[in-house]
Amino acid sequence: MAVDSLSVSAAEWPRELSDADIENIMPIEQTDARWPAPPVHDRAADELPYATCALDAPPPEPIGWGARDFLLARELGLFVGEDGSFKSTCALHVAGAQAGGYAVFGRFRTEARPALYVSEEDPPGVLAQRLEALVKGHGWDRARVLANVHFLAMTGVSLANVAWQAQLRAEVDRLNAGLVILDPWAELIEGSENENSDMRPFIKFTRSLAQPTGATPLVVHHLGKAAEGKRPADRIRGATALRHASRSTYHFEDRGDCIGVECLKLSRARKLPPFTLTRRIETDPENRAMWKSARLIAVSPHERATRFVLDMLRLEPGANTTEVKKAAADKGVRGEDVSNAIVTLERGGAIAFDKGAKGAKLWKLAGESESASSLPTAYGQGGQAEKSVVAQVAQGCPGQPHTSRSGTPSVVAPLKRGQPQGASDSVVARPSAELYETSEGA
Repeated sequence: MAVDSLSVSAAEWPRELSDADIENIMPIEQTDARWPAPPVHDRAADELPYATCALDAPPPEPIGWGARDFLLARELGLFVGEDGSFKSTCALHVAGAQAGGYAVFGRFRTEARPALYVSEEDPPGVLAQRLEALVKGHGWDRARVLANVHFLAMTGVSLANVAWQAQLRAEVDRLNAGLVILDPWAELIEGSENENSDMRPFIKFTRSLAQPTGATPLVVHHLGKAAEGKRPADRIRGATALRHASRSTYHFEDRGDCIGVECLKLSRARKLPPFTLTRRIETDPENRAMWKSARLIAVSPHERATRFVLDMLRLEPGANTTEVKKAAADKGVRGEDVSNAIVTLERGGAIAFDKGAKGAKLWKLAGESESASSLPTAYGQGGQAEKSVVAQVAQGCPGQPHTSRSGTPSVVAPLKRGQPQGASDSVVARPSAELYETSEGA
């Protein structure tokens, strides 16, 4: 029986309908729309992968480093800090170090790779001038570094623009870049910075910049307002998607005479303990905005405390432990680190004490040779021990004024390589215009 319409009387309705009758009542395409056919498990036609058994998993690839123990290669990195915390200067230092194959902050080894610095905050002239200062301050090979650092600065780069996305990918590939810096994040994106859904496409694109050459994408970003009980990680401005996506996150803090660095996240290895960057910036006496030389060197809290104790006792022999700790606290050096430094230096024969009133220990340098030989070492490129890293730290940063108990300000000059700690010219007065520890910069 042929059924031509859905208007069928009860008398005409058969007890059983054939497949042809059903198809006439409801065409097959309508049947598919209302009741989809079960999935066809045909591996050749199925584009989505099956789960891989752990026994059949491919061998793991070695985890690469953009800067050994500091920045992971092929993974998103993040530098955060308040305005004026020198985070952009530190990012530029990383670019210069990688471009020349030098150790980042004198400690974290790199392999020479080109770097692309994308900035919508500073013009190329400022970036180039400060990179020149870093080259001079660190004694890097000028031609090698400058030939491998490339700027896209104040050119209107937008990560939301398809043409710019294609251009950035092409530049990374053309330069064979090992490092891509995006500074600052807020000026390179569009949409609501606070919405994860708005930020995820930009984060996904930024990650994709690692694909052509195995580069490390490094984002420079601001912190939000400080609030009681808020950690630096909680203050990273905007949506949480960015900090969650980062695999190497560092917080930079200007401490007046140096820069504090805290590792907030390092996904593939144990987080680095906090450390300090000694900051020596020499400017043009006629124009403090023009940097002549700049140097950033990583020093551990113990190294900084050790250097502080030696310098203070050179200036003020006879200071007791409480006085040393109080003076150190004014420079941001923890009392615990000072106590450990005093114990280490005394055991090493670098310092000694005379007994004062009520059993107080009045500390002094034990002798030139002992104090010079007991300096802790830091490790630079290739693991070579360099006493100069510590020897150039004077109260956290070379050239910083120190007021003695008599009220007379003096300046501790950095020691020259090989110069003994007790050398007669280790303390000299320097005009502030000659060695200006600037608090300007991002």
